Amino acid sequence: MTYRLIATYERSDSSTRKAASAELDSWFSSPEFEDIARAPGLTAFDVLVPETGKARFFDDGPAPVAIVHLSAETPGMLADLARSDPFIDAFWKTPLKLAGVSPDFGLYQVIAAPIGDTPDPQDRKAALSFVVRYFEPIVEAKKFRDFYVANHPPILARFPDVRNVLCYLPIDADFGDFSAARVALGNEVVFDDLAALNTALSSNVLADLREDSQNFPPFGRVCHHAMIRHRHFTLS
Repeated sequence: MTYRLIATYERSDSSTRKAASAELDSWFSSPEFEDIARAPGLTAFDVLVPETGKARFFDDGPAPVAIVHLSAETPGMLADLARSDPFIDAFWKTPLKLAGVSPDFGLYQVIAAPIGDTPDPQDRKAALSFVVRYFEPIVEAKKFRDFYVANHPPILARFPDVRNVLCYLPIDADFGDFSAARVALGNEVVFDDLAALNTALSSNVLADLREDSQNFPPFGRVCHHAMIRHRHFTLS
């Protein structure tokens, strides 16, 4: 089982968003950060930054400046890590100083859908992540998540040239003084590049997804953003 601690950095000022994204990506790939990233139990450390091109049919406003994924096989060590002083310095104090942004945090169980004839989902290797977030409040959040996870991923897995389909189920965690993400459900669909994503979005599968979404239990705000994923350190 895979769990992810996700730090999401948002910035409303469009004139400085690109610079802030570059500052964060540089910091998270710096040699001095490598020691911080190598906490015992972490299996991967990924940074997602906005794709400069546009995803076809979706315009949900500015993407996050950066999204950081820290992966592990147990959720407890991730929650403990988020409360540690080195983590606070690396993921909150330094980004605030360098780029003027601070994150919200979420802890998630990752559910990977099988793709094609491959029964065992593979680790993410392709670079383009189409990140979808359903936000609270959702009146019947569990009912919504259960329906989505049971029905939507098998359709997403029919996209041409899709590499991964992942669902993110939130886990309660105490992040102390830091903002907790208000994401009721996350979804990530992985492709080789933006061209492959847009080809998939132009396929008949999108109509099937929209038909399925008509059966979702009621939900509120949702956003879709194309992000480029950089795996700075593989830790396993």
